[in-house]
Amino acid sequence: MVFQITDDVLDLDLRGLRTRFRELHTGIRKLGGKYRADKKLLASKTVTGKVTDETLARLDEAVEWQDLAERLSDAETRYGPTLGATYYASRQQADFDNIERAIAVASEAIELAAGEFPQAALETQIGLGGAPNPNLPASAAEIAQQSDAIAALLASDRLSTFKESLEQLPLEDLNRWLESVRSCVDNMRSVLRAVAGSAGTIAEATLVGGLIDEHLQADADASQYRGALDDSLDDFVATISDPDDLTGALDWCTEVHSHFGERLDDRTAKALTLTE
Repeated sequence: MVFQITDDVLDLDLRGLRTRFRELHTGIRKLGGKYRADKKLLASKTVTGKVTDETLARLDEAVEWQDLAERLSDAETRYGPTLGATYYASRQQADFDNIERAIAVASEAIELAAGEFPQAALETQIGLGGAPNPNLPASAAEIAQQSDAIAALLASDRLSTFKESLEQLPLEDLNRWLESVRSCVDNMRSVLRAVAGSAGTIAEATLVGGLIDEHLQADADASQYRGALDDSLDDFVATISDPDDLTGALDWCTEVHSHFGERLDDRTAKALTLTE
């Protein structure tokens, strides 16, 4: 049998009516005014304008219908503005299959973006009324190709230890890092080409570079000492007229050096020269 209740019945307190018809309007109470008032109220919401045993028996379905309608109204209030007029202009015009497909596309986009792209950018690319970038598909294909190349590189034994950390690094952070090291990498490639024939590893190249630096520093120190020694000898020789005095001075220097076993600082050496 077709449910003979109109949509207006949802405006009533159906739970209260159901309780009263089941628990209060029984026996002699059906002769009372409250029973007649409830029956008249319910009859006004039926197609026939009458309340039958079938009508009362199906009040459970009416209550369930009212619950669903209330939940739908709450959902419309919360999600209707988000869906927009294109997808949800009204309850009667809504195409739920179309809404479901749109939500599936949006969910996939959000999952693929993984929080790394601003919402505004996603809306522009896939949202209604947006201005999608026509070059994006080609760029995406290029990125996919390069990603495969990077994945193959990370799979090599030499870079396997960095694989997990690089894969988890957000794209924006990875891009900033690559920009910061690009010039360093270019310079390093130039240097490595220059030392490739002399060093097999970076450690060896670093060692060679360190030795060269030490050699240059030692050469500079030696030049400084030679200059100072030349000046000192010139002054020293100018004060000696007898070759025997020069021999004695050199013997004395050798004896002092043997005694101390190391080079004396300038202050100590000067003090010794003034000592009789």
